[in-house]
Amino acid sequence: MRLLRVEDHEAIRNPQAYLYTIANHVLSQHALRNAAASQATRFADVWTEVQAAAEGDPEILLETEQRFEAVGRALEAHSPRAYTTLILHRCDGISLKEIAPRLGVSYTMVKRYLAQAIAFCQRMLDDMESQA
Repeated sequence: MRLLRVEDHEAIRNPQAYLYTIANHVLSQHALRNAAASQATRFADVWTEVQAAAEGDPEILLETEQRFEAVGRALEAHSPRAYTTLILHRCDGISLKEIAPRLGVSYTMVKRYLAQAIAFCQRMLDDMESQA
């Protein structure tokens, strides 16, 4: 489809290289989208597992809440916009398209903030688990 968008096909000096470049770009975009979705799924799975494990044990529940608060504070200090995006989207249920005008950024930037926030939280939780 992208090759069809080119108006002057004759201007392409090396069609094979041009096609490989387009294919590489499409694959990169696909991998980026899948990575963000994968990170979001893993983070949600971790939270669900933690809640299930903590049921009935107040000590585990308190420790878990303290860890998540520490991760939240670290994320807010690291990137306030990523923190805000995560809270608005995950806690308040606001769509990314609605968050963009609130932050005064593009929809694409909001998606990046969310991916950054999830990746940051995942790294922090992994670090905490390895230290325990």
